[in-house]
Amino acid sequence: MTEFSSPEHSVGNEDLVNYREPSRAAIAAVILGFASILAISNQIFWFVPIVGVIVALVALRNIANSDHLTGRGVATAGLILSGVLGATGVAHDLITSQAIESNAVKFAAAWLPLVVENSQEAHQLTLAPGGRVPLDGNLNVYYSDNPEALEKFGEFIDLAPVKWLQEHQSPRPHFKFLRVAQIRYDSGRPYTTCIFDATAGDLHREIAVEMCRLAGAEGSDFDYEWYVTNCRFAREE
Repeated sequence: MTEFSSPEHSVGNEDLVNYREPSRAAIAAVILGFASILAISNQIFWFVPIVGVIVALVALRNIANSDHLTGRGVATAGLILSGVLGATGVAHDLITSQAIESNAVKFAAAWLPLVVENSQEAHQLTLAPGGRVPLDGNLNVYYSDNPEALEKFGEFIDLAPVKWLQEHQSPRPHFKFLRVAQIRYDSGRPYTTCIFDATAGDLHREIAVEMCRLAGAEGSDFDYEWYVTNCRFAREE
């Protein structure tokens, strides 16, 4: 009995034999690669590109060691996306942190002399921008007419570093920036602590100025505005 083979059937068998399954790891890698853009917005998402790189490398290894897996190009794309977007996120965070540090140091360096020269104005800068009195106004009248504000001002004057600076006004204290001790984020707002060496004659004290940065108020000339949240001695003596 003669057997005949169908050309269509042979082609189908060949397709089945040559079929290569897409690597699930490669698909996951490219998805993680696109999701790595989140790393630019917040440090909390830095794990995404790290996982993406790991999954992509695993996918490439599995594909290289397998005769039935495909997706090398997809895994490579995921690897590149995770690497580039992850590196961009880190660079963005470093640049942002440096800008925050620089601005915080400038603000604190300008604020500390005010504690000695104009304590009322210095106190105003411990308030969020929306709660301040315009600095071109008469602060003496404002505090005299507002018992609650006068009480808050008294609490400010009683802060140990403020009292020390008030007591050592002559010769005028000199301030030297030492370091940024901390940058932390709370509800998306950066809080920065800057340490200064205050010199009054032969006396030295390290003063920590803690600040918060807020978005500029409507109508403000500044994109961001700082205010002092605390002032303390960095090291008790």
